[in-house]
Amino acid sequence: MPAERHRHRPAATVGTWRRVAWAAVALGALATLALAVWPRPEDPSVAARTRRLAAELRCVDCEGLSVAESSTPSARAARADIAARIRAGQTDAQIRRAFVDRYGETVLLRPPSEGISALVWALPAAAILAGALGVGWVLWRGRRETRLVPSAEDEVLVARLRAEAAGAAATPNGSGPAGGARPAGPDVREASPR
Repeated sequence: MPAERHRHRPAATVGTWRRVAWAAVALGALATLALAVWPRPEDPSVAARTRRLAAELRCVDCEGLSVAESSTPSARAARADIAARIRAGQTDAQIRRAFVDRYGETVLLRPPSEGISALVWALPAAAILAGALGVGWVLWRGRRETRLVPSAEDEVLVARLRAEAAGAAATPNGSGPAGGARPAGPDVREASPR
């Protein structure tokens, strides 16, 4: 009887079900392949720690770039090494120490602030502070106005010069003191226009 049921189905229905079955098998195979190939997202804490530590370490191939910023093969290998060490349970200090042991203190973008390195960090700050204090002191001294008290001789001299200036301005042609006398000073002859 099963053969009779099959005979009563139209041929298009049987072909359609076969296509659907093959499509399901193909989709399942693609999904399995995609899951196997697709990179698994890392633990957010591992990725964040890797980025933070990579930003603290200098790329050994680049000038002034961190491992996080560089795209060289050695920087990619360093990032992978950092992530592997984090997954292995190492602390940030242990990972930094491993890179310092391998490449030296210059691999750290922020050198430690102890010993001689403390001077490297403290001297520029001290120089800036000393410069700011010096500029402030000079400006403070400049603001203080010293008041000079004129002596009696100074006041007599000023009064005489004002009187002479008033007399020179009072002459009709404004050419100098009354009587046509020239003021004392260098002998300057006027050039005639050519």
